[in-house]
Amino acid sequence: MDAFTPQQTIELVSRIGTKKAHMPMIKLFINSLMVGPLLGFACAVTVSTNASPWYQENAPGLIRTISALIFPIGLVMIVLSGADLLTSNIMFMTTAYLRKRS
Repeated sequence: MDAFTPQQTIELVSRIGTKKAHMPMIKLFINSLMVGPLLGFACAVTVSTNASPWYQENAPGLIRTISALIFPIGLVMIVLSGADLLTSNIMFMTTAYLRKRS
């Protein structure tokens, strides 16, 4: 298994930040808009799982476990579709700015 040192990780993150900073604004905007429906789907499935009355009365721990397993599906869909979360863009671009790469 390959592991990066902290210095190598900062270098990779700053390279990605530079790449994202030079990306056309419309592409960045569309990639960010794709996140909403994906996370919305995961939240809707989680809420519908939490709303079943039988589980709430008879197995409240099981319903929380199932919800905890279902919600990350939205994050997996974001990674697989190539969408961008605002928090990741802030991290990448700030790191590139602080390293004076952009």
